[in-house]
Amino acid sequence: MVKRRVLLALFGLCLVLGFSALGRWQLGRGVEKEAMLAEAAAALAAPARPLGPASAQAGDEALKVSGAGRFLDTPPLWLDNQRRGQRVGIRLYCAFAPDGGAPLLVDL
Repeated sequence: MVKRRVLLALFGLCLVLGFSALGRWQLGRGVEKEAMLAEAAAALAAPARPLGPASAQAGDEALKVSGAGRFLDTPPLWLDNQRRGQRVGIRLYCAFAPDGGAPLLVDL
């Protein structure tokens, strides 16, 4: 009887520790998301950069660009069940080759 209570107490403690770790992880995700949104807002407020050199850069940072090029003859990539607020829909991505730059995927 005592052994069973000890095992249940240990199991409960493991659950508390596990959910606490998940809570800390979720808070960390919130901080990362706020930083990502601040970076995107700063990119939108900045002047547009030329598309060719910007597409050749490797990186995950958000950039505001302008330029010319052409869409490649590749099949589009459709993603369904995408949410924007309360609205559910689809997203369309196409391959785009800027003049003087590396091809990239464009969200239409």
